Amino acid sequence: MPELRERHFGALQGVALADGPQQQPYAWHGYSQREPAHDLGGGESLLVFSARVHQALTRLAAEHHGQSILLVSHGGVLDMAYRLASGQPLTAPRTVPIPNAALNWLGVDAAQWSIIEWADQRHLAQSLDEL
Repeated sequence: MPELRERHFGALQGVALADGPQQQPYAWHGYSQREPAHDLGGGESLLVFSARVHQALTRLAAEHHGQSILLVSHGGVLDMAYRLASGQPLTAPRTVPIPNAALNWLGVDAAQWSIIEWADQRHLAQSLDEL
């Protein structure tokens, strides 16, 4: 679903984190300060990104009422899903891990979202580590 793609970072798109402050100081300031309305120089603000993700999740919940569904997505999208279910504001720093290949279980009852389990990696215990 296009609505569950990662955030567009505008002027910071493709810029390494270490290079952001020097290459794009205006966009970097908005990003690093988590300014909800800042569009990062032509990208998506946190407000726009959050609304996009929340609308997609709400639509999926309505279309699959009473069912379990599996979504595979990106860290920023997962962060927005966590904030939707936990009530954590967009201005707050990320407080939970979002490890690769982890399972995150959310529930919705009427319009109330909840976190059932977050960052579950038990299924990876027996996987081979190539490092």
